[in-house]
Amino acid sequence: MTRGRARGFTLLEVIVAFTILSVALIGLLQAFATGMRGLGAAQASATAVMHARSKLDEIGEVIALEDGELSGEYDDGYRWEVRISGIEDADGAPEALALAFDVEVTISGARGNTFILNTLRLGTEQ
Repeated sequence: MTRGRARGFTLLEVIVAFTILSVALIGLLQAFATGMRGLGAAQASATAVMHARSKLDEIGEVIALEDGELSGEYDDGYRWEVRISGIEDADGAPEALALAFDVEVTISGARGNTFILNTLRLGTEQ
């Protein structure tokens, strides 16, 4: 009787297979972690933009369109600052410019990130 060759994997083949699998899994986990960090940053930016646009919409409605600075904090930890300054009437500039205001809305996140939105608003004659 001749002895047949044993079927199956050797210990060395199993170790090599596990090594290849672990290297592949480490790469996948790093890619997943990077994606999650990117998602968190994108969500923080989207929230800051939403707060800035919301605060800008309040100007002229809830916040008076006059020179000054206001600040406060949202419930989710974002802080806001609004700066409104009238544009000086320069020589040769149209008279309507006397009614223009420079508006700056600054949103500061909990992680130290800052989003600034600037615009020009026209007031009404008084």
